[in-house]
Amino acid sequence: MRNTPVPGTRAREAAAQDANGARRVRVSYVLATRNRADHLDRALRNAREFIGTDDELIIIDGGSTDSTAEVVRQYDDMVTQFVSEPDTGEAHGFNRGLLRARGRIIKLLGDDDYLYPDGMRRAIAMLEDHPEIDALMCGGEACEFDPATGRTRVVEYRFLPPGLQLRDDVTNVLRYTQCGLGLVLSRRVLERAGLLDASFRAVDTEYMARLIRSGVDFRYYNVKLFRHITHPHSGQNFEPECLRDRARVLLGSGAFPRIDEAKSPLALAQALGLDRVARGEALALLVWYAERLRRGRLGPLLSLMAWGTRAAARGFRACRGVVRKMLPAGMFRGGRDVDLAVEPEWDGSLR
Repeated sequence: MRNTPVPGTRAREAAAQDANGARRVRVSYVLATRNRADHLDRALRNAREFIGTDDELIIIDGGSTDSTAEVVRQYDDMVTQFVSEPDTGEAHGFNRGLLRARGRIIKLLGDDDYLYPDGMRRAIAMLEDHPEIDALMCGGEACEFDPATGRTRVVEYRFLPPGLQLRDDVTNVLRYTQCGLGLVLSRRVLERAGLLDASFRAVDTEYMARLIRSGVDFRYYNVKLFRHITHPHSGQNFEPECLRDRARVLLGSGAFPRIDEAKSPLALAQALGLDRVARGEALALLVWYAERLRRGRLGPLLSLMAWGTRAAARGFRACRGVVRKMLPAGMFRGGRDVDLAVEPEWDGSLR
């Protein structure tokens, strides 16, 4: 195990100390990585644009076998701690970093994304100017990388439409903000919401829902903070697991009447553990569409209608797929005419 400060960091350690010689850390930046040295170099160049002398950068490496350690050494003037040992995944790595963090504010970093320096500085300043706020969610860009052309394009924007608040409905996270790169946390959040749940693939979605459930002061800050790039190795490419986690979030938040936000009856089956029992997926399918019927006028006839739901569902999905192709990207977002493919005005509002 490697658990020592990178050589050359003594100047940073001495930059901000209290009367007893203990370092006062403003922001703890925690980055988890494994075998992505080529992406990591770009991420650290980006971090240099916003990390200050009274901040710390903690890099947790899951036991990389590539040139990750050599890349980190190139930034030894900026890295406070570098720990390299096997872990069980990104959430496990982030939790190790969170337990080492000393800052009043905590920001998790991706090893293959980009943070806009001005957005980062504004988010930190907002938390410093409003100490009553426990956590911020900021906006950003959702992009796709095409390995064939080497180009990155913006697919959608992550933002909360005017008139909504994160705390009002957990589905606002699922529909609009989604990406955990927009999260900036006060340290005291860990006392109430805890660490990340390593059993989730959609770790950030679960944590945002937990922030809402725990009753912390969780606000949306309308600035462009991040550029999240989907690569072939990105977690959201594991769609079945991500949909399962959406269902787990909805069930854990007491939002069963909104279970269709999970997007898939199979996801509901997995969240309930029905995928591991005989005919469990069929049962989940019935529950999925029965809940839709329960909310409508056909509720009293539910038992008579259940057997015909599978055929109706297939037709519905086929029609929805045709309509979805006819509309601009981002239009199907739960009944609100919000086109996420159009960049919003980043007006710096707080809500």
